[in-house]
Amino acid sequence: MFTSHHLPLVKLAYDINHVEPVLKLINKNIVFYPAGKNYDDSRRICDLSLPPVAFIHLESGLTDKITSSAILEYDILCGQCHLSRCDWQAAFDAFERVLTFPTRDHGCSKIMVDAYNKWILVGLLLKGKSQQVPPLSGQGAQRAYSTTGKPYLAVAKAFEENEGGATALKAEIEGPATKFWAEDGNVGLIGEVVKHYQRWQIVNLRDVYSKISIEEIRRCTQSAYTGEELAKASEVEELIQSMISSGMLSGVIEKPDGAVNGDGQGYLTFLPPGEELTENQFAAELLDCANRIKQLEPLVTAANERLGTSRDYIKHLVKQERREMDSHRGDPGVEFDSQIEDEDLMSGILTSHPAGI
Repeated sequence: MFTSHHLPLVKLAYDINHVEPVLKLINKNIVFYPAGKNYDDSRRICDLSLPPVAFIHLESGLTDKITSSAILEYDILCGQCHLSRCDWQAAFDAFERVLTFPTRDHGCSKIMVDAYNKWILVGLLLKGKSQQVPPLSGQGAQRAYSTTGKPYLAVAKAFEENEGGATALKAEIEGPATKFWAEDGNVGLIGEVVKHYQRWQIVNLRDVYSKISIEEIRRCTQSAYTGEELAKASEVEELIQSMISSGMLSGVIEKPDGAVNGDGQGYLTFLPPGEELTENQFAAELLDCANRIKQLEPLVTAANERLGTSRDYIKHLVKQERREMDSHRGDPGVEFDSQIEDEDLMSGILTSHPAGI
C-alpha cells in the first residue's frame, strides 16, 4: 500500500547513503493506492481479509493525497538505491516503471526522460545490449526518449557493436560528452559501462567457443579504459576470476600441469548457465509458486471489488460490449470509434484517479 510517507522515507535513506533499512520496503510491489474516501465494506475494521484501502485513505489521517509526480520520484529513487548496491535487475525494473508511466495528452515529464537515460545504461550492464522501449509507454513519450536520449543511444550502439571496438565507445564517452554525463548525474553509471565493456565481450565469447585460451581472450577483447588489448594475459585471468566470483560468468579456468593461478596460462571453459533441477528441487519450486499464487488471491479479490464499483471500469465494459456487437454486425466504423472511445476512457481515468494514473 503506497502512502505519502514512502517518498520522504526513501529520499532520506538515499540522501544519507544508508539504504539498507529501506530495502525491504522498496523491494515490495505497490498493489494499492489510497482511496479518496472511506472504503464501502460491511466487514469490521479488524477483519484480516480487508484490503489496506479499507483503513488507509485520505480521511483516515494515515496518508496525504498522492500525486503522480510523487509516484514517479519514488520509483526513480528506488532505482537509485538499487544502483548503490549494484543490483542491476531491480534498478532496471524501477526505472522501467517510471518511463512507462501513463500520461495525458501524449506528454512526457523530465523525470521520465531521466529514468529512460538511466534505464538504457543499466540495460547495458544487465544484458550487454540496448533494450527496446516497452510498448506500454506512450507514443509521445517514446518520441521524447528517442530525441533527448540520443547521446545514451549512441553509447549503447557503440557498446554492443563490434565495429570500431572499444575505441568507438571511448570516443562516445570522453571529450565534450564528459560534461553532459555530469550534468545528468550519470558519471557513475557511465563508469560502470566502461568497466563492463570487456566483461560482456568475454561473456559473449560463449556463443562461439566452448573452450578458449586466456591468451586468445586477451587478443580478441579490448578494455574500454584504453581502447586497446590488455597488456598481460595475467590481467585477463584476474578479470575472468572476478566475473566468475560475482556470478556474471558461468565458467571455470583450467590450468595445464605446472601452471599456477595468476600466471595467465590455461583455458576458460564455459559452463551451461543453469543446471537441471532434481526432483526435490522441482517440487520445492512448484510449492513456492503455489504459495505465491495463494498470497495473491486476497489482492485479486480486493482489486475486483474496487473495479466493480468503479464508474470508469463499468463504462469501459459497456463500451467493450457495444464494440463486440458492432463487430458482429460488420460495422466499418468500429475500429475508428474504438480508438476514440479508448482515448476518452483513458482521459477519464487519468482525471479521476487520486494519484493521476
